Amino acid sequence: AALGAGHFELSLPYFQMTLYHPYDFMGKDEDGKSLLSNIIDGVKDTNDSDALAGAASDLLGIVKSGYGKIFDVDTGVSFTAKGFAFGVFANASMHTFASTGGLDAQLIAETNAVAVLGFGHRFELPMDFSLDVGATVRFNYIGYSEAIGKDKLLDMMGDGSKSFDLNTALEGVRIMAGWSLPIDVGINLNMPYGFSFGIVARNLNGNYHMAIHDYKSLQDDPFGNNGVERFTLGSDFSLDTGIAWQWDNVWFRPTIAIDIVDWVGMCT
Repeated sequence: AALGAGHFELSLPYFQMTLYHPYDFMGKDEDGKSLLSNIIDGVKDTNDSDALAGAASDLLGIVKSGYGKIFDVDTGVSFTAKGFAFGVFANASMHTFASTGGLDAQLIAETNAVAVLGFGHRFELPMDFSLDVGATVRFNYIGYSEAIGKDKLLDMMGDGSKSFDLNTALEGVRIMAGWSLPIDVGINLNMPYGFSFGIVARNLNGNYHMAIHDYKSLQDDPFGNNGVERFTLGSDFSLDTGIAWQWDNVWFRPTIAIDIVDWVGMCT
């Protein structure tokens, strides 16, 4: 509904990478080399099976017990103009899980891609009131790899008899992937003296249509239409409300807001 104000905004393309465990990656060994440089050297030498095995062991060795992450990569671009909005965003993450940490750890790769299209319109009302009405539809595509432990990781890297090839390495990896088309609808009542009240219905039609692939079937049939195991992954609907006050002046714009999220969940 905020699109009803009709402002123009352009978000320049951005790229952001977050590396977890920085101390572990940058710590020095007895030869004065960091763990990160050892991993890079091992991956570069794709014909040396010992180097590849060492890189895999070094990577898993930093994982602590429980759930965690190694890195996040985010990128995207968006713009709004005259009530319309469009954006494209992508994310890649490497999750970890380990019972005790170290070499019993498992890696789980995740990718997300989102395209967003929105529209909003402001209706002027008497006595300095106005009503913003808007809707946003998102196309979400998400994918997860199976949990990959040390033995599987070494098999993927090969035995050093030939150069590392990503397509060959991923042939035996099972991947869960799917899409959803959720819709958000909202209204915002703007009142005199900077007060506003809003209601948003989120995640209408939000269920994911998932399929279990191998790497080749994912390339040939990313939406899982032909001969793969399919299922639906639920995504909860949410009804949110909020009230806010904003003092709008030349120098600053202090705001006080109170939101109540997921009325449906609270009442069921």
